[in-house]
This record gives sequence, structure tokens and C-alpha cells, in this order.
Amino acid sequence: MSGFNETRTKASSDNWRTPPALVRAVGRRLGVRFVFDAACTSRDAVCVNGAYWPAFDGRREDWAPRVRGRRRGAVWCNPPYSDCAGWLEACARNGARVPVAALVPARTDTKYFHDHVMGGFNPADVVLLMRGRVPFINPATGRAQAGGNFPSAVYAWLPQMRRVGAPQIVTGWDWREGLS
Repeated sequence: MSGFNETRTKASSDNWRTPPALVRAVGRRLGVRFVFDAACTSRDAVCVNGAYWPAFDGRREDWAPRVRGRRRGAVWCNPPYSDCAGWLEACARNGARVPVAALVPARTDTKYFHDHVMGGFNPADVVLLMRGRVPFINPATGRAQAGGNFPSAVYAWLPQMRRVGAPQIVTGWDWREGLS
């Protein structure tokens, strides 16, 4: 079975960049400022101010030290789609202490969706089902490609919402609204 990324890119690489306008739109929607990109390489980090650390294993290491002390600081994660389950587990684990948002295929029928987004020890606080397809940036050309052939979603873990007892929010969202 081919992986999600192969379907999206017609390539075997998981190294496709998120459009910066999408990252900014998610930050505005959630009221956070992304200061750390947990699943990036030096070429595709989408955050500024020290978002990339060489030798950092985003799936296994603690993200909180990279975010703490930064006003409204949050973690961005557009993980390799060949390992959504492992990365969403890391998002849920780290999202218990710091704000985290993950961009992944909207696969609501998967075990990882039910275990790490809708249930488990720390379900996501916000589920944004995105309208339209994301035009990921080709790492070879630096240009946006036509949208993938699958829907995307942003799952967010926001500890500040849990502190006030807010219910989980699941909603549709067109991230392109308001872009100039």
C-alpha cells in the first residue's frame, strides 16, 4: 500500500513544506505564535527564531523546553505522513504541557485518529477540518504544488483550554479566508 505522501506528491519523500500562509492562519485561528517546528529539517522549518535544532528527535524528545518562556509560544508539526500515528502520539504527549498544532491528512477512520485525537490520555482540544486542498511546497523547486488528492485537518492540543474546562471543538474551516 502506498503511503499518504506518495499519493500526494507522486514521490517517495516525506519532505514537503507547509505553506507559510497556512501556518500563520492556524496561529491566528488558535491565538498562538509558533516558535518551534517539531518535524522539520534545516531546509523546511516554518517557524522563526531558532525553530530548528540539528540532532533533535522530534518524535522522542520533550518539546516543552523549546517553548516555555515564550509568550503565546506553540509548537507546529507537519509530520512525515508515513508515520502519522507516531507523530500524533508525540503531539498528544507534548500537548499536555504546551500548545501544539499538527497538520495531517483528515483520516477519521484510522486508529491513530481515535487513539490520539478523539480519545486516549490527552485528546485534541480543537479539530479543524479544512476546506480545500493544501498546496504543499515542493522541496526541489520551492514552489507550491497543486493541492493534494486528500483532505487535511489541523489537530490542536491547547492546555489553556483544558484549564478552563472548555469542551472539544470540532469544526470545518477554510484557512484561505482573509488571506491577501
